[in-house]
Amino acid sequence: MPSTVSVTPASRVLVVEDERPLLSYLSTLLTREYEVYTAESTAEAENILQDQDVQVILCDHDMPGEKGLDFLSRMRAVCPKTQRILLTGHDDTDVFLKAINEGDVLKFLVKPSSMNEIRGAVELGLEEHTRLQESEEIEKENQELHTKNHSVPFMSRRLHSMAESAWDLCIAAMATAVVAGIMFILGILVLVGLYIFKNVTGVDMLEITRLDQMLPFWQ
Repeated sequence: MPSTVSVTPASRVLVVEDERPLLSYLSTLLTREYEVYTAESTAEAENILQDQDVQVILCDHDMPGEKGLDFLSRMRAVCPKTQRILLTGHDDTDVFLKAINEGDVLKFLVKPSSMNEIRGAVELGLEEHTRLQESEEIEKENQELHTKNHSVPFMSRRLHSMAESAWDLCIAAMATAVVAGIMFILGILVLVGLYIFKNVTGVDMLEITRLDQMLPFWQ
């Protein structure tokens, strides 16, 4: 059955298997369609994951030292989008179904698995990785849009505040100008009044400095 997943340089698969003949077989099978990395131990696999962006891990459970399921459970925290598929030589269904339900692995295959089963599992992993990647990008775009939408009211409030401050300064300047104009007009009126008074009485009020000088005008 032909693969339904587009082959791109980004389609990377890591195969972890301590049995070299099986590791070679899986590598040969998947290299036809994907960029394949191989490791004979979980420690070697972890080193590869530190340097390479891998979309799918295909790991044997019966590994020496750390078991495959334990390794994949750890890698869930290290590279959560990378999809994890477990190969096992025995059918411990309850354990592996629990691992699937808890999200530690996407799928488990009981050895010996057919070529179609292995390819189908890898394709499922690639599709799930793509879905998570797209969801992450959409979430990022939504967050950026949310940030922009929140910045618009802030800028609007800021501009409104600046406009109000400018208007207050304008009003204050106009009030000051009006008061100064009124004072100027009053000053002119006082001078005119004093000029008329001088012409009528012959007394220059501006030159009177003592009260007794004004008494003749009130008697």
